[in-house]
Formats: sequence, structure tokens, C-alpha cells
Amino acid sequence: MNPLRMTERRVEFSSMFAGKLVNWMLVFNKVASGKSGIGYANIITKKSSVVEGVIYKTANDSIKKLDRFEGFPKHYEKKIMTVETPHGFIDCVVYVANEEKTLDGLCPENEYLSHLLKGKEFLSKNYFDKLSKLIK
Repeated sequence: MNPLRMTERRVEFSSMFAGKLVNWMLVFNKVASGKSGIGYANIITKKSSVVEGVIYKTANDSIKKLDRFEGFPKHYEKKIMTVETPHGFIDCVVYVANEEKTLDGLCPENEYLSHLLKGKEFLSKNYFDKLSKLIK
């Protein structure tokens, strides 16, 4: 959710705005290669839950750049999901961890969480506070 990180990765975008996935939950169960006990972000289905995030409007060539950073297709798969935004519902590319790359009981690193917290202006106060409490 960090626009500076997107820029550093040379992922060009024309706009960014808030997005929500209903009946999905953010978890940190994606195994981090070479980092025992560390988990990266993933989403799983869960009734009555909501995942909040940032939508970046970008071109297909930028998606290909993101694929490399997200470990597609080995670590994450891409799904087209309908996301609720201030502009209505739109179809978006969402990265979901491949099941064989997940493990329960993992925790995110503070540096990793800091990138998610950079999306503060696009998150509800409750959601931002919930993410902030994960920092140790």
C-alpha cells in the first residue's frame, strides 16, 4: 500500500484510491523465503470480514513488473476480484498466495508492516489501528 515502494519498483500508476473486499480477511500466512517464522500478506475467505487496501490504476506492463516482485506464479496467483471503491465496484487484479506457500503461525516483520501502514489515508481508522497493533 506504499506508493513510494511502487515508484521504487518502477510501477507506474495514474491514480490510487481505497478499496474493500467483503467476506475476505487479511492474514500473514505467506511463507517468507529464507526467513523462518516470518509471514507476508495474504487474503483468505471469511464471512463478515473485510480487507481494506489501496487500488492502483496502472497499465498491463506495470502489472508484469509487479508479478516479479510478488513472485507470480510460484508464490502468488493473480485473481480478478470485484472490489468496492468510492467510485463503485470495479474488477481488480489481486495477488493471493498459493496454498502450498502458506503456513499458519507466521508473523509479519515491522518493516513489512510499515509499507502497509503507508496506506493510512485510504484505510478506515479501525482498520489502520488494527494493523498498527501488529507492530512489536
